[in-house]
Amino acid sequence: MSVSARLLITGSLVAFLAGCAGTGQTALTCGPQEQNLRFKLKDDGCVKGITNRWGQDKESIEICQGGTVTWKVKKPSHRNGELKKSIVFETAAGSPLEWKDSGFQGETIAGKVRDDAPTGGDGFKYTVRTERGPGDVCAHDPMIIVKPQ
Repeated sequence: MSVSARLLITGSLVAFLAGCAGTGQTALTCGPQEQNLRFKLKDDGCVKGITNRWGQDKESIEICQGGTVTWKVKKPSHRNGELKKSIVFETAAGSPLEWKDSGFQGETIAGKVRDDAPTGGDGFKYTVRTERGPGDVCAHDPMIIVKPQ
């Protein structure tokens, strides 16, 4: 192999590695530190899915220890009235967030992932609930997978 070919290959490799280093992420680092999610509601006020702001399916998300998850709920329409909303972790593994049950709140529910939350495995199932009236609760079960920092 000629010297110029070796230099070209070496230069290309250096440029590639520099480009990878510039992204700030490697196989050893964790992804986004914040997940912004939305409840997608049916006309009857029940949750039919979890999406991001672009409408992409987020029924299962990955987030780092110490990251933040924020769920937003569209304002209820005249069809589904005033809804109470909550996020509840009812799994045997407990909650990866600093709370087990968000309680019923307004349009935004936020939680920080514990720094000591277990990572990997099957993740944490949680329940997104809307309550249309006393005893009239709709539940939906997405998942959070915690990654190490």
